[in-house]
Amino acid sequence: MPPVMGAAAFILAQIVGVSYWEVAIAAAIPACLYYVALYFAIDFEAVKRGLRGLSKAELPDVKTGLKLRIHLIIPLIVLVYYIISGDVTPVTAVLRAIMATVIISFLRKATMMGPVRLLSALEKGAKESISVAVPCAVAGVVIGVIINTGLGLKFTDLMIYLSGGVLIITLVLVMIAVIILGMGMPTSAAYLLAAILMAPALINMGVTPLAAHMFIFYFAVISMITPPVALAAYAAASIGEADLWETGVAAFKIAVPGFLIPFIFVYDNGLLLKGPWLNIVWRTLITIIGIIGLAGSIMGYYAKKTTPFDRFFLFIGSILLIVPEKTTDFIGLAILIGLFFWQRSRKPEPSAPVLSPAGKGEG
Repeated sequence: MPPVMGAAAFILAQIVGVSYWEVAIAAAIPACLYYVALYFAIDFEAVKRGLRGLSKAELPDVKTGLKLRIHLIIPLIVLVYYIISGDVTPVTAVLRAIMATVIISFLRKATMMGPVRLLSALEKGAKESISVAVPCAVAGVVIGVIINTGLGLKFTDLMIYLSGGVLIITLVLVMIAVIILGMGMPTSAAYLLAAILMAPALINMGVTPLAAHMFIFYFAVISMITPPVALAAYAAASIGEADLWETGVAAFKIAVPGFLIPFIFVYDNGLLLKGPWLNIVWRTLITIIGIIGLAGSIMGYYAKKTTPFDRFFLFIGSILLIVPEKTTDFIGLAILIGLFFWQRSRKPEPSAPVLSPAGKGEG
């Protein structure tokens, strides 16, 4: 999520030959759309199950929490400022942000970094950097082998041959390959290898370099919640003391609407903030509506609980909205609006029992 997107985004900027800030701008709408997809999928599921939020008395004291640690946002501002300014290298920007973190920590006793905390942070930072440095070093060797053996050109030809020269099939093949790579290695390494081997095939088929690399980058990230090895979902399952497999499947189900976003910006760069503003606004709004409809189809709730008939037409209408064509946009919009009022006109169903966060029924 911009403005700080992790190591893979810096690698993307280097490969494509653009500034990091340009990458962050291009990623802004797709990232927001992904969160829109999550929000509505979770909200539909919560309403369907009769879940409720915490009462006001149960909520934590936000003001106290912010007062205690709000100063820790300053190093983040420092980092973003130097990245955007372009006056220094990313390494220098990070170094200055680290120095700011240490200095700012002394503003509150609870966050003060003494010698022990500082050494512990340096140790952890060194260990974490290995997960990025080693794949990048190995990738350098891989790049050299691919360039000198001509494997890159052969792989590109193979991808085009398997897809029959059809872009949508090539995109699906690339998506599957990147997700498989992401199951066994960090996001940066998965993106780097996929970018070396697969981005040329997409570019040769007419996809803009930034869109091709953003497509690969997106699925390198989302592979973290794709079973059978959904590392981020498994971490969440450990924190929530839930079953690993069930959590992975639930994460995948909730995120399915987000899987379509990269396909949209490949066909229409408006979502990457490229082109006329009118097209950018139109494509963004239509995609949001399509994502909401798709979330409703998957989760089984729209204006009300959905029947199989409702889910089928929700799915069709959503796909038509997501296809970047004006004709399909209006047809899909008509289907989703019509279905909304159709559901609202039906007799109300018995309300589900309201469940507390602990899962116990009330009243």
